[in-house]
Amino acid sequence: MTGTTQSSIDLHPAATEIDHDVVPGSTEWLWYMTGSKVASVLGISPFTTRLELWRQMTGKAGPTHVTDHMQWGTDREPIIREGTAAAKGCVIHTPRMLVSNANPRHAYSPDGLIEPASWEPTGLWEAKTATGKSAATWAFGIPPHYEVQWQWGAYVTGMDRGLFTLETHVDFVPVSTADYPITRNDERISELIVAVDEFLGYVDADVEPPPLGAVVVSDPEDIDTIRRWNKSNAQRLDFEKEIKALRAIIDPMGENASALMTPEGEVLCHWSETVKESESVDWAAIYAENPEAVERAVVTSVDRKRLIELVPGAVRTHTTTDTTTIRRLLMGAAK
Repeated sequence: MTGTTQSSIDLHPAATEIDHDVVPGSTEWLWYMTGSKVASVLGISPFTTRLELWRQMTGKAGPTHVTDHMQWGTDREPIIREGTAAAKGCVIHTPRMLVSNANPRHAYSPDGLIEPASWEPTGLWEAKTATGKSAATWAFGIPPHYEVQWQWGAYVTGMDRGLFTLETHVDFVPVSTADYPITRNDERISELIVAVDEFLGYVDADVEPPPLGAVVVSDPEDIDTIRRWNKSNAQRLDFEKEIKALRAIIDPMGENASALMTPEGEVLCHWSETVKESESVDWAAIYAENPEAVERAVVTSVDRKRLIELVPGAVRTHTTTDTTTIRRLLMGAAK
């Protein structure tokens, strides 16, 4: 027998199947830690950040927007399942949400469970769709955020092996499918359980979780220093924005002026930021005195002072600080 069906045999000894449908995004669904949330807990989800997940699970975020690509994946799942079952000659069961017998908060909603007698490897099946850059990431194997999702499912269900079936599309037109076998990693699962339970602690306590990799600072002086730095840095950014806006107004007034002043003679500001003092160099004279030194300098440096050091006693008559101009003058002198 091939095809798909509701689970009629015990394929998940480590979990219990819920007797009703749990709607993704609902309050009930948010109470559980499901496989799709685990990557966010670890900070590796391309879809939802760790903080966004916490806000969702504590009821502080609005409803999740379903994109066209998300809806496409949902619509294609049963079609991909039927195709995989037919191609492999197996039965893929479609259970409701499964809850771990070890922890009622730990749950998983598999895309399918492959009946052991029908095909090897047996176990947990997941369907994914991708296009463009998201499809290209599969060239290196199962993406990390999907790998931890499956490992969480392996823990909840008790499965040891499984399969991803990827369908790629272009402008929502399917173009190919590929299979990616996967096996259980108990060491990784242990890490996931610790990370998830810690995160759920923040959810239950309604306390925002700290950023991953954060270091605890306990010295009051250090804490005060960091707070002062935060304040000063914020002021600096504000000043930089204001200076940029003011410069856009003042620059046309200054042009090549050395200073700006009132009709009464009050100097408002020196304009050295725009017109810089610079040494004058007669590059032709330098080259005439020591052409090899100048040619070597053109290759190794366009720094004016370095050239002057190479050619002592050069006559200084040309003013420029622009490295492009220096290079052009040097190359002209070298001809």
